[in-house]
Amino acid sequence: MLLDILDMLLGAVASVVGSALLLRTYLGWLRMSRSNPVGVFCAAVTDWLVLPLRRVLPFVGRLDSASVAGVLLIAVTYVFLLHVVRFHGIDYWYLVIPATLLLVAHWVLYLLVTIVVVNALFSLINPHAPLAPTFDTMTRPILAPVRRRMPPVGGFDLSPLVILVVAQILLYLLGQVVI
Repeated sequence: MLLDILDMLLGAVASVVGSALLLRTYLGWLRMSRSNPVGVFCAAVTDWLVLPLRRVLPFVGRLDSASVAGVLLIAVTYVFLLHVVRFHGIDYWYLVIPATLLLVAHWVLYLLVTIVVVNALFSLINPHAPLAPTFDTMTRPILAPVRRRMPPVGGFDLSPLVILVVAQILLYLLGQVVI
């Protein structure tokens, strides 16, 4: 029972920090202001890791390589600790890299779902909320390809629904991969 609790706590901390690092990477890619509340949150959660890494890994074009390295470090650490806690050692060390990449893919898809759902809720409930423009800017590049191919139906943009269904299918397929 204590191992399950430790596993849950490790997973929660790794998911929050990993998702914040991914979001920080995405905000940097979009060249969004770091003064918006989402950017401030990401910086507050991840500066302890990104700032030391940035001394060694600068931006490469629009890619924040320090944040990407931070995501990979958090994911590898979590996978390693998970194997130590669950299996009392790393007997299958060669599975650490594939498991890390699968974990990062899960985080990316869950972050995508969260961003799209929050943006859809803002657009339906309160499009003038202070965070609505931030989420609209974050989802615009994701939804644009679907919007080009699928016109609004009865005045409703169904592109978030399409993205959510595709993300859920991908999450299901990733869940079927056993490592």
